[in-house]
Amino acid sequence: MLSIYFLEFIGTTLLAFLISLIGKGYAHIILGTTLLFTGTLFANNCFNPAIALCYFFTNKITFTKFIYYIIIEFPSALTGFMFANYIKTKFIF
Repeated sequence: MLSIYFLEFIGTTLLAFLISLIGKGYAHIILGTTLLFTGTLFANNCFNPAIALCYFFTNKITFTKFIYYIIIEFPSALTGFMFANYIKTKFIF
């Protein structure tokens, strides 16, 4: 069960990193590609608190899992964002 949350952390970090690095204009392409390539790796493919909330409302996940996803997704998105900003300031002029 712990591996689901670890993969969710990695997926959300990667998604936030790519969106921060490439730009929000391409977010729909990045999200679609991420879901396409990692669809079988992740149990619920939340990646986003809004998607986790929809899964909770449709009873696909429990309230406890919803809280865990929220706790995991915010720091992982922040990690991806901060890493992308670091890459932009150091390597992209």
